[in-house]
Amino acid sequence: MTRPTKKIKKPLWLNWEKRGYFGVPHAPVIPFFHEPHTQPTRAWLSAFQHASHGDFRYIDHVPALVGQQHEYIPYHTCADLVGDAGRASTIDQLVEFITQHHWNYELAYSWCRAVAIHGRLSDIPTLIDAYQAYTNPVDDDNDIILIRIAQVIDEAEFSKFDHIDKFANVDDYRTSALEHCKTLAERYGEDVLFFRGQPTSVRRMARMFIEPAGPLGMSLPSWTRHRFEASTGIDCTAMFDRRGVFKPLAAAAIAEAFLDSPAAAQYRDGVRYFFGHPVP
Repeated sequence: MTRPTKKIKKPLWLNWEKRGYFGVPHAPVIPFFHEPHTQPTRAWLSAFQHASHGDFRYIDHVPALVGQQHEYIPYHTCADLVGDAGRASTIDQLVEFITQHHWNYELAYSWCRAVAIHGRLSDIPTLIDAYQAYTNPVDDDNDIILIRIAQVIDEAEFSKFDHIDKFANVDDYRTSALEHCKTLAERYGEDVLFFRGQPTSVRRMARMFIEPAGPLGMSLPSWTRHRFEASTGIDCTAMFDRRGVFKPLAAAAIAEAFLDSPAAAQYRDGVRYFFGHPVP
């Protein structure tokens, strides 16, 4: 007998200082249906569940789940799943949206987040353009785009690329950032995907929780936890306490257990993974 699906709390949040992907039901797997926009939350959950088993085709539908008035899914919940498990063609759709500079800047910021998670150097100019397009005299919310750029191209925890004040103007920032991207491309290749200034590497993510400069110097441990949990499918809830405070020793223990396991050898540098499955 098929067990009923656990009731889904609404809105569906992914909180990387709490349960992350383990705050949503993993089983039983919900079949994907032909009109996902009619039940966005169930469609998101089904797409996630299938992707966690290596079937990524339904992630293509996730961007269309935002903005359904009858059932709200937070933008970041969709952006994180698409960034983690979306195929390159799906990321291309988000880049196209960003280049059009829509009035919905919050959604644009979320898609910038997904594009940064994906990690292509060729998308950095689009992210810089988005930062410039959404500059306004009222707030500096668009600074989040620079933080995302830094998390792609710079291995330093406190990067010079995460704030415009370190440059004379946007053009100066653009010149410096793109020159840095050129250096990375010459060193590692044009088509490599990046995380923190080097080709994306699950083992490197794990080591960041262990090395001396990792836990104590990690400015955004939730970002690294997010990437590591999404890549491996390892429950990283214990890395944070109930208040959302990072626990370095617990994080190091989880990372060490992974690195000591046979599974660690199965991950290739430069390849994106979702719950241990290579993302096409």
